[in-house]
Amino acid sequence: MPLSIIPDWLRAAGAALGLIVASVLAGRLAWHADQVRRGHRRLWSREMFLEAPTIGAMALLTWALVDYLALSPGQAAGVGVVLGWLGPRGLEIVVVRVWRSRTAAIPPTPGGETGAG
Repeated sequence: MPLSIIPDWLRAAGAALGLIVASVLAGRLAWHADQVRRGHRRLWSREMFLEAPTIGAMALLTWALVDYLALSPGQAAGVGVVLGWLGPRGLEIVVVRVWRSRTAAIPPTPGGETGAG
């Protein structure tokens, strides 16, 4: 049995991170291809370099969400693709809509605001 310098937990973490980064990258590439198809971006441009921080941020967010929800690797890849495709702006829109729909459903407390100052 050969000795390995890399611990098993680090190998597992590296494989999971690779899966998450690859899935987020696929999502961002799908979004970019859609922008190119619509004529909002050129296929190869300087904006492609700006996608690197977005991919990193979405990968970290995916990692945290997958860890919190204890998802399987297949589910993690799906979450990564969706978050990569949404990006920060799309994710903000989704979160704000969910937040507003939940806060609008909360009834006001009785006698909460009387108008007297």
